[in-house]
Amino acid sequence: MFKHRTPSLKVRKAMSVAAVGLGKDYTSSKGAGATKELVAKVSRMTGKAHVRPVSSGNGAIFAALFVAPGPVMLPDTGGWIAFRTHPKVLGLATHALETDAGYIDLDLLKKHLDMKNPKTLLYSASSGFLAENDGRHIADLCRDKGVRTIEDITGVLGRKDAGRHADVVVCSTGPATVANLLSGGFIAADSEELLETAKFALSLAAPDPVTIAGMVAALDEAPRIYQDLVETADQLKSDLEGYSQLVHPRRRGIGVGLDLSEGVLSPEWVYKRSLELGLLTELRSPLMLKGPRYDRLDVPSVTIELKKVDIAYYEREALIGRLVEAVDALLRPQASVAQLVRAADS
Repeated sequence: MFKHRTPSLKVRKAMSVAAVGLGKDYTSSKGAGATKELVAKVSRMTGKAHVRPVSSGNGAIFAALFVAPGPVMLPDTGGWIAFRTHPKVLGLATHALETDAGYIDLDLLKKHLDMKNPKTLLYSASSGFLAENDGRHIADLCRDKGVRTIEDITGVLGRKDAGRHADVVVCSTGPATVANLLSGGFIAADSEELLETAKFALSLAAPDPVTIAGMVAALDEAPRIYQDLVETADQLKSDLEGYSQLVHPRRRGIGVGLDLSEGVLSPEWVYKRSLELGLLTELRSPLMLKGPRYDRLDVPSVTIELKKVDIAYYEREALIGRLVEAVDALLRPQASVAQLVRAADS
């Protein structure tokens, strides 16, 4: 088992103080100050002048789409589940954007913009948490076509340029994210009018003072946690580079994906076997997710959710060694079968 990542002492203390203060009119005094501090921090991180905290990433996406012109273009995989559900609720037409296992190829994007004429592009800065997209050039292409960009920066929160190129930024600070709280998130934009127009949708996702206090503290830690996750994922992918199943081996992300479309191994078998090998946290949360699933890889696959692990607790080489050993044990049966096939053919 692995040590489960939980909110730090600083974050828990900030939330405890806010919870105790609820009985002392915290919402109109210190609570207002915490909201102002959160808005200022998000504005500095994203470069957006106007920020609204929300109770969840889903709430942020709903508010962004509530005022988005349609049709909306969505990546064919690697986005959050709400990418698909919320446009339907709001009656927005959608178009699928063909991707490379979630990664947005700029030539394909240009082709789809020309063919489908969307008015909005909603995408993840880090597709499935496995591969970061080129936000600067995506924004440039969309701006040239008059297409609004909504970028979900949940998987890159803490990166220096996170969200700086998009028209609208949404983010979740909920469980198993970089921030890793129980709830929360935000929406940010350069246009105050856009957020004012979304006021009704934002009222449905108003966060409580305890969540706001937690977000204020968690944002301070986000750059370190993001960097730890990226470096761990990079090293793990480097050590697993000999496996053909590895997805996006040279792209930056905070998780690792294995495509099981070819071969004898099923995602169900690999997932169950991973639990037997101890690939879960002390809270019994599995480190592997099985696909196909839209929010990771839309093919038979498994993904290693590094963001569930308390990376800072471990000496990195030892942690990577444990993970590589487990993946070796999971994929070895397929290699053995391949050897038998080759021997039979010869």
